[in-house]
Amino acid sequence: MDTRAKRLIMILDIDVGNTRIKWRALQGDKPIAAGVNALDETTLLDNIEQAILSKGADPLIKRVRIASVRDSEQLITLTTNILDKWQVAAEFAETTSSACGLQNSYALPSTMGVDRWCGVIAAAHLSSVSVSNVPFCVIDAGSALTLDFVSAQGVHQGGHIAPGYAMQLKSLLGGTDRVFVNAAAEQSLKPADNTGDAVLSGVLLGMTGLIESTLRAFVAEAEDGVAVIITGGDAEMLQQHLSITLQHEPDLVLDGLAHLMP
Repeated sequence: MDTRAKRLIMILDIDVGNTRIKWRALQGDKPIAAGVNALDETTLLDNIEQAILSKGADPLIKRVRIASVRDSEQLITLTTNILDKWQVAAEFAETTSSACGLQNSYALPSTMGVDRWCGVIAAAHLSSVSVSNVPFCVIDAGSALTLDFVSAQGVHQGGHIAPGYAMQLKSLLGGTDRVFVNAAAEQSLKPADNTGDAVLSGVLLGMTGLIESTLRAFVAEAEDGVAVIITGGDAEMLQQHLSITLQHEPDLVLDGLAHLMP
């Protein structure tokens, strides 16, 4: 332990996705450190502690809040390690019929991913939404591409779920022979003159087409405009190819977790 580090009482927020874990350590409402880690529960906490120490803070973790798309049974190692390391029982966020002034449209709210629920809750608290009191859409471009629509009255109106960019590529390449893709190649929506780029442009065009077509219908029903918020690992890539105005909020799920479990 770095003896120069200042001892700070903190809350640790963790967003467990399908392919990675995102976390943020807070002192009160102030972020002290944050990071993204692979889905390796055995090393996660040590990595988090070292990242916080590198910021000159010695973490005294008093609370751990988790939003997970995986069942809690699949996180036994993580929750056990949290208890052993900090003597804190992890708290898991849940999707409910209503929270923070929002009404869920799902007949069975628990079947809606808690990451989506945290996302719409966080979006509702953004000044671009709360001050203007306009309908809004949350786009999460991660392992899956999700779109959720909320009315100006705070009623969730449903959404869409499609495979994300990497998942679509994996599915296509896994089901075909002699198709090779350079995933690091520059993405474009233009027709391609080679198979690899044609795959990339086809997948990207499908994603942007879904987003823009559904948003056109959403905007057409709104009287005073809408707000569109995007998050997720592929958010910046998609933004480059969309003609609509988007507000990028990379920590939307973590922000929603803090609102949902104050």
